[in-house]
Amino acid sequence: GFVARFVADTASTTISVETGEADYTADVSYSDLERLRQNPKLAVEVYTDAYLNNAAVFEFNLENPILAKKEVRHALAHAIDRDF
Repeated sequence: GFVARFVADTASTTISVETGEADYTADVSYSDLERLRQNPKLAVEVYTDAYLNNAAVFEFNLENPILAKKEVRHALAHAIDRDF
């Protein structure tokens, strides 16, 4: 069977792969890659996905009294560098 866990801490993810608790991860800190590469029990593949864009959506928590103000949301929207 396959068990998936969602772990917020990349250090914990790295340790779980090194100890054999996890067989796969897609979330490893770049600073750990060289050490993981030197482990003969692991295969490390580094790739990027040109279609993966984590900044595609910008949402506001309207329950926050500051963000509930239309002028504040407009100011934040104007501050975004859309060409970046």
